[in-house]
Amino acid sequence: MSKVKMLLDVVQDLRNLTDSLETLAQAMTGTPDGAQASETPQGKPAGEDSANSSTVPVAENPGLSIVELRAFVAERSTPENRPKIKAILERHGVRKLTELQESQYAAVMSEVAAL
Repeated sequence: MSKVKMLLDVVQDLRNLTDSLETLAQAMTGTPDGAQASETPQGKPAGEDSANSSTVPVAENPGLSIVELRAFVAERSTPENRPKIKAILERHGVRKLTELQESQYAAVMSEVAAL
């Protein structure tokens, strides 16, 4: 493997780490993309039920937000799963979670949950 290719791999890993850290910070503060904390339809701050999202079937989560999806994916983002998650995103025609259409959130979540 060439040194340039290795360097590009490191850069990509750093970008993935940055995305994961940003998602974690947003989930902890409940603020999507720097916005003020908002409440979900259930009256809970956004991101508060991300810990329970793995036990809730996707069909019961019709108001899924990008923050919840990012937190869900970040929880499952391991070195072994990252290429699989990337492949899932590519199958949906995007490179990043933020490029997904809202209508695709539930499908991506269910595919990631199956990993």
